[in-house]
Amino acid sequence: MAFNLYPYFIDVDGEDGEDGEPNEAMMFSSDEELDDKEKKVVQYKMIDGDENVEEPKKEMTFSSAEEVRTYYRKYGKQLGFGVLRRCLKRDEDGQVRYMILTCIREGANKGESSTSNAMKPTPKINRTGCCARICVTRCDNGTWYLSKVVLEHNHILSPSKTRFFRCYKNINCSAKRRIELNDIAGIRANKNFNSLVVEMGGFESLPFGEKDCRNFINKARELRLGKGGGQALYDYFHRMQDQNDGFYYMMDMDDNCRLRNVFWVDARSRAAYEFFADVITFDTTYLTNRYDMPFAPFVGVNHHGQSILFGAGLLSNEDTDTFVWLFESWLKCMNGRAPGAILTDQSRAMKNAIARVFPKTRHRYCLWHIMRKLPEKFAKYEQYADIKRSLHTCLYDSQTVEEFEENWKILIESYQLQDNAWLNGLYSDRTFWVPAYMKDTFWAGMNTTQRSESMNAFFDGYVHSQTTLKEFVDQFDSALRKMVERETQSDFDSFNRTIPCRSDFSLEKQFQNVYTNTKFKEVQDQFGKLIKCNNSHLKSEGAISTYQVIESVSLPGNRMIDKIFGVFFNEDEFDVKCTCAMFELRGILCRHSISVLLTKKVTTVSPRYILDRWRKDIKRKYTLIKSSYDAFVGNPADQRHDKMCKNFEELASLTKESVEHFMDVMKNVDMLKEKYRALKSVASSQPSHHNSLAVASSSCNEVIQISDGLAVQSNNKVLTPIKVRRVGKPPSRRKVPAVEKATKKLAKKKVPITTKATHDQHNTCQTSSLPAAYGQNCQLNHTQGSIFVATRAPTLGGHHDSILTQVGVPVDPTNKLSKLVSEHKYEEAFTAALQRCDASIVYWLCSQVDLRWILSLNPRPLSQVVLLHLLRQLTYGINNNKPQNFGWMTDVANAIIPSDPMIALQVRPIFSEICTLLNHQQYLPTITGVELSSIRLLMHVICSKIT
Repeated sequence: MAFNLYPYFIDVDGEDGEDGEPNEAMMFSSDEELDDKEKKVVQYKMIDGDENVEEPKKEMTFSSAEEVRTYYRKYGKQLGFGVLRRCLKRDEDGQVRYMILTCIREGANKGESSTSNAMKPTPKINRTGCCARICVTRCDNGTWYLSKVVLEHNHILSPSKTRFFRCYKNINCSAKRRIELNDIAGIRANKNFNSLVVEMGGFESLPFGEKDCRNFINKARELRLGKGGGQALYDYFHRMQDQNDGFYYMMDMDDNCRLRNVFWVDARSRAAYEFFADVITFDTTYLTNRYDMPFAPFVGVNHHGQSILFGAGLLSNEDTDTFVWLFESWLKCMNGRAPGAILTDQSRAMKNAIARVFPKTRHRYCLWHIMRKLPEKFAKYEQYADIKRSLHTCLYDSQTVEEFEENWKILIESYQLQDNAWLNGLYSDRTFWVPAYMKDTFWAGMNTTQRSESMNAFFDGYVHSQTTLKEFVDQFDSALRKMVERETQSDFDSFNRTIPCRSDFSLEKQFQNVYTNTKFKEVQDQFGKLIKCNNSHLKSEGAISTYQVIESVSLPGNRMIDKIFGVFFNEDEFDVKCTCAMFELRGILCRHSISVLLTKKVTTVSPRYILDRWRKDIKRKYTLIKSSYDAFVGNPADQRHDKMCKNFEELASLTKESVEHFMDVMKNVDMLKEKYRALKSVASSQPSHHNSLAVASSSCNEVIQISDGLAVQSNNKVLTPIKVRRVGKPPSRRKVPAVEKATKKLAKKKVPITTKATHDQHNTCQTSSLPAAYGQNCQLNHTQGSIFVATRAPTLGGHHDSILTQVGVPVDPTNKLSKLVSEHKYEEAFTAALQRCDASIVYWLCSQVDLRWILSLNPRPLSQVVLLHLLRQLTYGINNNKPQNFGWMTDVANAIIPSDPMIALQVRPIFSEICTLLNHQQYLPTITGVELSSIRLLMHVICSKIT
């Protein structure tokens, strides 16, 4: 028989359903074989590999029903058709006495789809009424025989595609175990599946596909993590507390036992806080899960300068009350010991909560979050670069509070920023973020929340919008493991590896002996920069000598500047202090102080300059505490499987070099396989009697305290939280370009104008005051005495939203534009004109003003966003009023600054689009020589901007 190849991608059903329709796939996983040579019956041989399976014949006898299914399944796979169990009959004792196994394409197709969504019908099996089948009957002695056999099929068979039939798909226990372990390790599903493909030598060697692999992963996660987010999290915390009494957690729930906020910290982190409680960072900018609950980690710095977790929370809100609950929970967990300093984002709610819970803690705003707002606040200023440079100088070059106040005053007066509300607000909170005000507090070298954000980066790629709470906490466990392992590795390196000194100074040797390698590198960097420092003695007052240290600092562009620092040295106590305050801020002695110490012939620094928190020769007890990890061990069967696999691997490594040893092992393995296959087949053929066992479930009825004071028994299920509404504008479905955001911000909200009109006015539309092109764009709908004028409002992203403005008579836009121009409100005038997306309105406005003069003003009254959109709008009407239009376009193009942050992402694509249109224009037969010169000049200006 010749078989044609035909691909089958089907969804298989198997058990008897309503009206005889199968509804469940037959999944056969065992390959048992029972060969009883003493029986006088027709025998068959079940084989693997390339050998053929014998065709079914009447009176063929089998020892069990499972043996029949295994045989017919192998036969169907060999020929290229799927198998399902079509009929099953039982006797009075409930034992199966008759069954029919058929081809998957038996029966007829139903007329209607069974899916509830008619627009997305589910693919069904293409049934052809195939009659191929075997009927199997059980004898009185327990054996089975084929009472009827039909071999003919009425459809195309495809042996090479049978692996796609669902009835032949099977994931064995070894593959399941490997897939699940890879998933726990964080390996993505596609790579997880690809590793099995590579191991098996191709897709055709695997009895399942990637979709089956993903389905198994989802099911395994559901069994491992639990379906309910809140209840699964509660069960996890109970397991962790059983493992270690030091594990601490608090769950805040409402009256309905629905989770609102949660906080947890393991025993090791609690112990570590005792050593590194001087400074922490706190940040809530990371969205984690399907409930949009912000992740709020408490992060500190260990003796290697590495991030260390002191607990974390998932919050339902970002208001003051929620932060107060979290901070009080954390403070209670840490035995009432508040941190010495805390670094957070610029949040009013955080500020109020910290002042209430940690009144004596020094609070600091993240400087990076403040400075990143400069483009948004000052990009429209012509002197933006100068303002930014002056602000940087004011912040980073002011060594004292007095210098900062003086430099700030110069900044405000030089650029006339007295009325800038943002700067005024920052100045009122200057003690929370200006570096000059922070020199009295130890910050461990931190001035941003980058450590909290680096913790967030660990979760990228592992959590997404549908991550459950338990999945996220599992990733948190992985983060803890990784951090503990990194700290352990650094401890080993510091004790067993020594970084050589760069110099012969005994001071450097002193730090080498006691500091961890990471911190000694920082000290060593200060010794390396001594060559750029030159100190000179200014004066002496008693035991205190004052020195001036001039340091040469490199700037971009191979430029050098000299910075002056003051160093005070007490000869009686051997104390040294520098105006840069590096030691006070970072705990590292600065190069300016070292320069003076070397000048004074000091060979050993005072012990106060060697901080215990950076030492490697101190045994910290928290390193002896094991973190409470939710280790995955699997059920007992999985554990036995893993143990056997490890022993088999060891056996394989011992015998793989010798062919003789290999053959001996394979022979014994085959014997064991035959033995346990037979035992399993016999066990499956015997009826199983399930005894009902009454299992008494005892509950300790633990009590959970709800924040409102309500006590709930532990047998009440913890409900999942409601999806959180984040602070600020909700996120968009797409990433909106900065240029589009700025345009929407500049555009004022348009208020619909509704006026009463007579019936005669409804039938006449006077457009004499409008430009000709605008009058043609009026679409008049005479509906119940109103006229609807359809206009199009543009966005710089290229998307246009139709806006219907209801008016009684046509609106003349030139009246409003003329008023704005007379008031010198050029930004608002051009914004209003561009919003109409009508080139004639834009041309009219350009003709009413001296555009070149406006663009020469300082500061320029038109922002970069408006200029870029104006150039694009003028390009759309390039065929109208060409000579003057080209002049306007050239002036506007000259005024555009491509590096401006507000338009940087949009300049190149818009300029490329304009160049394409101009290139097309210069080859038109109607173009004149003057126009050709103007086009080439404009193209030269545009190209020079983007090169």
